[in-house]
Amino acid sequence: RYGQLINTVPFFATLRDSAVVELCQQMNSHTVPPGAAIMTKGEWHDELLILSKGHARTDILVDDEYHHFDLGSFW
Repeated sequence: RYGQLINTVPFFATLRDSAVVELCQQMNSHTVPPGAAIMTKGEWHDELLILSKGHARTDILVDDEYHHFDLGSFW
């Protein structure tokens, strides 16, 4: 279910299939409605998020632009 998604993250690219299987078993899926906050600046997070569908953006302007995340983006 998550194998192709994991392959979009560069530092997972060299994992053996057995490691990908183990990683997939630890993953959870979350659905977030449009406009909802995924993270808040300054909050502690100990998880890797990988965008598997849709788009996301920051709510902080940098050089008068928002940073946009597309399918496969991770943070």
